[in-house]
Amino acid sequence: MNKDAIFTAVQKALKDVPVILIGTGATIPLEIPGMEPLSQHLQTVLTAKYGSDSTWNAIAEQLESGIDLETALTDIALSNDLLNDIVEATWNLIAEADIAVFNKYVLGKQPLALSELISYFYQWHPQCVNVITTNYDRVLEYACDQKRIHYDTRFQGGYIRYFSTSPAKAGSVVNIYKVHGSLDLFRDGNDLVYSIPGPYISLPNGFLPEIISPGISKYRAVLTGGCQTIFIESNAIISKAKSFLCYGYGFNDEHIQTGIMAQIQTGKPIVVVTKCISDKAAGLLVNNSSNFITIEENPDAINSTRFTINKDYHYLDGNFWSIDGFMQIFL
Repeated sequence: MNKDAIFTAVQKALKDVPVILIGTGATIPLEIPGMEPLSQHLQTVLTAKYGSDSTWNAIAEQLESGIDLETALTDIALSNDLLNDIVEATWNLIAEADIAVFNKYVLGKQPLALSELISYFYQWHPQCVNVITTNYDRVLEYACDQKRIHYDTRFQGGYIRYFSTSPAKAGSVVNIYKVHGSLDLFRDGNDLVYSIPGPYISLPNGFLPEIISPGISKYRAVLTGGCQTIFIESNAIISKAKSFLCYGYGFNDEHIQTGIMAQIQTGKPIVVVTKCISDKAAGLLVNNSSNFITIEENPDAINSTRFTINKDYHYLDGNFWSIDGFMQIFL
């Protein structure tokens, strides 16, 4: 296939506004830490406190041996104290990076690539884009602000926001479903969840972050915590989707991707854009979809992109797996 045919295939797959899934691969270029830096941060911060704790030592040993954070935290049951400290340490690391993004791109008025992606799909009638993200950061919110596009994170209010029981809007809005929580979501001593807009350099007194850490606790928290309603709503959005666009999403969340797999089995198109697609993600697509496209860095050449269109490889010079490069396919 030549360049025009490849671009046309991508455009055709996303001709209806897709449900967009955003993972850490979309924000790592902005220096928002991913799993590996988070793993190193937790080892540094928590070993000082839990050096004599057998549970933490078991986790630390796995991390030091090269096992990824998600797996290490999945294999071992955590005490409430340890889990809370993992959540707080995670919040501190991501919040610091998020503030740097805010200062550089919002206050510094530098354009965010995600702004262009969201703005492009927002142009189509009825100007409604549904975005599901596993990220805690507020980059999506900043991206919408840069384009002056109204967004809804499902919380209403001013400085203290409460979960909205009103149906999500179906026009003139970007609905952002943060299924693993957000930096500005907090739980008080009565287990009530609030959105208190930041950015913060430290946790508000008396509150714990309402973010879901990797590992076995993630599945329990999604089904019982403050993110439960958002998770239910996001699944409803997935079931109604006409197509899917996944950017920087690693397919490590069975509670989310089970619904996606069910939909793409019916022939709904899915486009996955990432620097390097994992074997797990590639296997899920091959085994569940007859209408998929992946766009990733060519592992065998510099400044080259590999397109997989329904199991067939195609190559183009240039970087089309970055957000800026991906938008060239449409613009």
